[in-house]
Amino acid sequence: MLGRLHKVALLLALAMLAGCVAYQPVALRDGTFPLGAVRAGDNVRAETRSGEALAFEVVSVESGSTMTTDEGRRVEAGDLTSLRIVRRDKHKTHLALGVIGSVAVAALLISTAEATVVCVQYDTNLCGNGLPP
Repeated sequence: MLGRLHKVALLLALAMLAGCVAYQPVALRDGTFPLGAVRAGDNVRAETRSGEALAFEVVSVESGSTMTTDEGRRVEAGDLTSLRIVRRDKHKTHLALGVIGSVAVAALLISTAEATVVCVQYDTNLCGNGLPP
């Protein structure tokens, strides 16, 4: 039973952390995006005028109109119909970490309580201290 609880808690934690990512749209005007909106190291999702979906890490940005991808491809803002940047939502991340921490502490307390009950019910020598309950 406890093993299943650990698996459920782990899956919940991973799902919550995955939900902490947000895609922020970047305004594209006259073939450019605002200066500072896209930076080297950003992970972006974009769609070209021809309908091609792109996902890449930005290696460099030139004058608010050209990005170089981690594969060396140059992507012009004028060729895009949409541009979104992957950002971590700090508030959601902190909330998720708080919930994950609470679940971990609760699982540890339950595990410790179950181990104590087993020791008291069967044999105190199994607990390692040799003292009567």
